[in-house]
Amino acid sequence: MGEIPIDEPRGNLTGDPFFTDGRRAVMLLSADAVPSEEIERFDWPEPVVVSSDAP
Repeated sequence: MGEIPIDEPRGNLTGDPFFTDGRRAVMLLSADAVPSEEIERFDWPEPVVVSSDAP
């Protein structure tokens, strides 16, 4: 879906407006406790920012 600017919001299933920077939070859940030093990160690239100020 990508970025949805605040000045051009979209509607969800019930018609409520929303906007987003395009990022998503992803977590994997476990029934077992995981020590904080063993938590892994997804190595995803930073999103590309496209300027709307282009001529």
